[in-house]
Amino acid sequence: EAFFPQRKFHSFCKEMGVFLWGVFSSWLGTGDASYILSRPHSVKDGSLFWLVSPYDLYGQIDKGYGIGGYERDDGFGGAQSYMNLVEIGITLFYFAAYLRRNHSRAGLLAFTVSLM
Repeated sequence: EAFFPQRKFHSFCKEMGVFLWGVFSSWLGTGDASYILSRPHSVKDGSLFWLVSPYDLYGQIDKGYGIGGYERDDGFGGAQSYMNLVEIGITLFYFAAYLRRNHSRAGLLAFTVSLM
């Protein structure tokens, strides 16, 4: 306990939690955007299906997300995917600020991304 004062340890856990959430959400958002923006190649029997096959299950449930949304020219999925890419871009700026120890800017960027 003398090595890690409680306040410092709590701050570290909070910062690391936000950092790990940024990594996870960026990974998930990249996969989601890749699935949507590469349709029809990313749906079943498409040439890129092997990369994004877990998304097929959700595409069968949500008809706007899978091939049905693509065939109906439903633009919501594409628009959401572009917003995911903007969110990932802001998260990359967060990572840069965090790793440079600019915690006030990193906190603001993390808060901004969480609202998207």
